[in-house]
Amino acid sequence: MEAERRMVGVSRHDVADTKHQGGVVRPSQLIASVRRTIAAGGLSKSMNGVRPAVREDVAELVSLMIEFYAEADYALAREAAERTFLALMGAPDSGQVWILESDGNPAGYVVLTVAFSMEYGGLRGFVDDLFVRKGYRRRGLGGAALAEVRRSCADRGVRALLVETGPANDAALRVYGNAGFRDTGRALLVQPLAAPVHAA
Repeated sequence: MEAERRMVGVSRHDVADTKHQGGVVRPSQLIASVRRTIAAGGLSKSMNGVRPAVREDVAELVSLMIEFYAEADYALAREAAERTFLALMGAPDSGQVWILESDGNPAGYVVLTVAFSMEYGGLRGFVDDLFVRKGYRRRGLGGAALAEVRRSCADRGVRALLVETGPANDAALRVYGNAGFRDTGRALLVQPLAAPVHAA
């Protein structure tokens, strides 16, 4: 339940209030409960947070991914993005998706994917996507998202966390540097074996 408590403005008391007799609330029920509390004025809408995404978030995640890819001039079909999110959510050992929220609104998302690394003798994580909408940048959401990813990696036994960004992307380099990422001095090469989703 710790990950759920870290979502927007949720305390241990809030989580306790959403428990059912004889069981624990599902993430989707917790999200709905917090949103009702915000709507009733029980929590501050100015609070930022990062929470695990659930299937009910896929439509919003697709919109966020389309915005993200558009910034790099990639056209992305909704069906391809939806299929990709659902595939990862259906394979939790392969990674996880989080949604970022600010002012009670979806503000971005982050994706962790996981694979085995011979170099580290165990699991290696990759920050596959990190996107914050323009209107919500410089609020600490990127750093909060990376901190959540790191906590998840620690829980999974991941031994190293990697990310890809362009050498001229100063804003991204600053965020990643502040989160503890360092340039390895190596080149990342790719040999596509299938079309990327933005070309689907």
